[in-house]
Amino acid sequence: DLRILPAAFAKMTTILMTNDKEVAWHCVTERVSQTEFIVKDMLVYPQEVTATTVDTDDEEYARWLIAIGEDTFNNLHGQMHSHVNMGPSPSGTDMGHRDKIVSQLTDNDYDIFMIWNKSLSWSAAIYDMPSNALYETSDIDVVVDFGDGTTAGDLIQELKEKVVTYKPTTYTPTTYGGTSYTTGAKKNAPKS
Repeated sequence: DLRILPAAFAKMTTILMTNDKEVAWHCVTERVSQTEFIVKDMLVYPQEVTATTVDTDDEEYARWLIAIGEDTFNNLHGQMHSHVNMGPSPSGTDMGHRDKIVSQLTDNDYDIFMIWNKSLSWSAAIYDMPSNALYETSDIDVVVDFGDGTTAGDLIQELKEKVVTYKPTTYTPTTYGGTSYTTGAKKNAPKS
């Protein structure tokens, strides 16, 4: 499972919904168990973007890393970026960047890679060096945690149970002796 905490999810959706260019960010994460990870925060780093690319200046990026502090730096185990209105499948450039990061991981490291778009479609990969495993999109359950013991999945289930689509009643005109009458009771009307 990949659990995204409320503030991190709010930051991510703000990034996605307010930008029409590709944007990248790092994730502050925590490993809870062998197969469970928590995304606690999202941090946007200095970058130059186009509709489909993100580029960083190495010196500016290094200054940013130093400024975030050692504790935060030591918990950066995630790289995410947007694909705006395109599908979230990784491009060749995305895979090259991912390979570069994975080649720098130590035997005790893990790293989470995700691509999101404005419709909140996503693809993911988690490289877990201690267990020599690669978890891909179909292996990963993303859980949006609301912080009150409920998740987005809980809310979606509640919506399915409690929200129904209004179905207006169709009235059938009936004619008796040349006069037209409408029969049927008004049902399913919205209640105010």
